[in-house]
Amino acid sequence: MCQRFLSEQLAIEWECLTRVDALDTELLTLMKEAGCRTIRIGIESGSPDILRYMGKGITVDQIHEAAKLLNDSGIFWSAYFMIGVPTETEESLKMTAQLFQKIDPPFVTMARFTPLPGTCMYQEAVQSDLLDESDTDWTWAANQSLDCSFVTNMEVARFLTLADEMAEMVKQHNNRHAQQCSDARLKT
Repeated sequence: MCQRFLSEQLAIEWECLTRVDALDTELLTLMKEAGCRTIRIGIESGSPDILRYMGKGITVDQIHEAAKLLNDSGIFWSAYFMIGVPTETEESLKMTAQLFQKIDPPFVTMARFTPLPGTCMYQEAVQSDLLDESDTDWTWAANQSLDCSFVTNMEVARFLTLADEMAEMVKQHNNRHAQQCSDARLKT
């Protein structure tokens, strides 16, 4: 696609979603030349155990490598994280917070776990009595809301407190990056 954009001399700007294990320097260079301005990437967690639970098929080392490539590429990127899977622990939340601070993406999005119908995680939530398949109240499915918890390894109140703390960390991180971008524009 990138080569076609270049050969057709299409001067379009575009963005994409991808995985950490799909990136390398050559591809990022080509994407940038072809007009890619934003890459959104699902990292989800800093915990190897949570990544395995989610079936991500990636490692924390691969996340670090992809973040370095992205940070060096000059392409704006956004990292998606998810908290609150049933096996989440205080330690795994801490690992996630430490990871997003270390890899330092220009923008972080944090969402809560939402076991969507038709997925393995939904079936597991039903089988574990975390969800009732016959329930017609779908307010729990708004994944940007932290009001519903599927965490089984800590009290809901504790999870919500930690989620609020992480949300504040994300807000501060994003505000700091927004200020850096603004400062850089003023210098040019």
